[in-house]
Amino acid sequence: MGPGDLAPDEERLLAALERDARGLPEIPVRDTIPEVTQAVSARPGDRVGPPDDGLTPLFAAPELDD
Repeated sequence: MGPGDLAPDEERLLAALERDARGLPEIPVRDTIPEVTQAVSARPGDRVGPPDDGLTPLFAAPELDD
């Protein structure tokens, strides 16, 4: 994909994303390996991320009675 392959609105969005990302710190990939490994190896229902503070809502489908 080259510069001319994006529609004008996609070009504007990309420019805005690049502009917003300029202030973010660069994190070496090797520093993210533990988090990625944990997320990939998580099973459905496992909590991934920081400990729950009790204030984060949990959205789940209702259990159906048979």
